[in-house]
Amino acid sequence: VAALDDDELERLVRADGIDILIDLSGHSAFNRLPAFARRLAPVQASWIGYPGTTGLAAMDYYLADRKFLPHGQYDHLFTEKLVQLPLSLPFEPVTSAPDVGPLPALANGYVTFGSFNRLSKFNGEVIRAWGLLLRALPDARLLVGGMPERHDHAEVRAWLEHEGIAAHRVDFHGRIVLHDYLKLHQQVDLCLDTFPYPGGTTTMHAGWMGVPTLTLDAGTVTGRQTACFLEHCGLHHFVAHSVDDFVARGLAICGDLPALAATRATLRERYALPTSDTMTRITDGVDHALRQMWRRWCQGLPPASFEGTLPAPPVDAPHQSA
Repeated sequence: VAALDDDELERLVRADGIDILIDLSGHSAFNRLPAFARRLAPVQASWIGYPGTTGLAAMDYYLADRKFLPHGQYDHLFTEKLVQLPLSLPFEPVTSAPDVGPLPALANGYVTFGSFNRLSKFNGEVIRAWGLLLRALPDARLLVGGMPERHDHAEVRAWLEHEGIAAHRVDFHGRIVLHDYLKLHQQVDLCLDTFPYPGGTTTMHAGWMGVPTLTLDAGTVTGRQTACFLEHCGLHHFVAHSVDDFVARGLAICGDLPALAATRATLRERYALPTSDTMTRITDGVDHALRQMWRRWCQGLPPASFEGTLPAPPVDAPHQSA
């Protein structure tokens, strides 16, 4: 299909009589949005590939994790109608990951913050927020991992020094093999997120190593990745909504080390791991959502946002998978 031009793709879709056509690319590279704009199928939806609207009047729905785009909060940012799925794709941990170590601050006597996000997500506002927190905890340290090779860290050091954070309080680590990268988390008490583009895989890797992430949800779609993960794990108090809130929550978290240690010890248990039951929930949720979309079209109704929650099965009824 990727080799077909839009005319050939249109002929193929129409010949096959596709009822629901799903876009998995959005505005990422090699997308087929021009073909979707031709209205190739009665119902068209976008899912997974891009964290935002396609902007197409011909795209009817956008499927999202219910924690990622809570009902009624982000609808105005989409041309599509939003469908809140009960669960998104689960994180699959590295089987060879090191064990979760004890909270470093209990032995060190000071808190070590960490960041493993790519350098392109850093900016002056992020460093300012980190600086406010580090100045409020003058003994705290910062570990920055995943730095590009041959990068002298001069710009980041200059930003931190501008915020009054001395060089001896910051350790930089370059990119290393996955096992060693995960092991670095044994030196970190709490990760600090970037914004407006937060962590994704880095946040989930940190969580698997027992390290929660303090994030700032600024109210944008692209800024919801870490918040979505934390809310699924029941860690709502790690989600801030302003820089002042970010600092206040950071201080409160670091002021209760026993609670942070307890979170570290149980964080792996909070993950929605890809068990057969989890995958069944995902497939059943998508199946239920697609059926709802199709029923509306068959009834002559326009697209509408809805909760894709599965209906409760009758008592003693046999389970039917998607």
